[in-house]
Amino acid sequence: MAKPHELKTIAIERNKSKEILKKSYYNYLSYNDKYTLDGNSYKGHHIIEDLGINVCPYCNRNFIYNINQTRSNYQLDHFYPKKKYPFLCISFYNLIPSCITCNGLTGKSDTDVKVNPYDDTFPFEKIYFELIILKPDFYYNIDSFDIKLNLSLLTDIQKHRFQTNIEAFNLEKHYQKHKEYVLKIIQKNLTYSDSYIENLYKEFEGTIFNNEREMKELITDSTIKYFHLRPLSKLTHDIAKELGLLD
Repeated sequence: MAKPHELKTIAIERNKSKEILKKSYYNYLSYNDKYTLDGNSYKGHHIIEDLGINVCPYCNRNFIYNINQTRSNYQLDHFYPKKKYPFLCISFYNLIPSCITCNGLTGKSDTDVKVNPYDDTFPFEKIYFELIILKPDFYYNIDSFDIKLNLSLLTDIQKHRFQTNIEAFNLEKHYQKHKEYVLKIIQKNLTYSDSYIENLYKEFEGTIFNNEREMKELITDSTIKYFHLRPLSKLTHDIAKELGLLD
């Protein structure tokens, strides 16, 4: 099975048999038809269930899940469009479980988005949200700070590639709508002083918390292992870490 960074090369070499591939796509991924393998029936929503993904990997803002067998709040985005690259229409790594907002971008094409969220060769860990303080009253006024995606740790080529994602999905514009959420993190940082955190940990050590980090993760509702499970978890983690609520 081709990895994300190998997909386009393969597609160009084998872009043929369009009708066969189109039929396979609809049989496998539609809700009306089933794909049978080794006696087991599969549908598109099994991809979401098997991956264990609850949040759109493009924006990390919206839940994606099945309400029932005929209704869902997700779509399967073709990273490389199926019309242009039919050979990739049912490639696992070309199918991105995404929210309706991200998949519904008008005019989105393979030239718009350069970084596949499945691509393990891309250093996503070097991208982080940062708090830009504009005025002293930032701790109670959302107009006194901004939220930015910092790409400074990336190479110039990597920056250019990921910038296409930011622009295609309007990420920075969308995240400005979550400033009230960030304000709550800022206020938690002021409320939970070091001494207060220390006293909480001493009181609940060994019962609720095994270590201080677990307690801080509970306070901030943030941990790296939940990035694919909780909306805004990346934002929460990065801002909490910048403020010193997380190590």
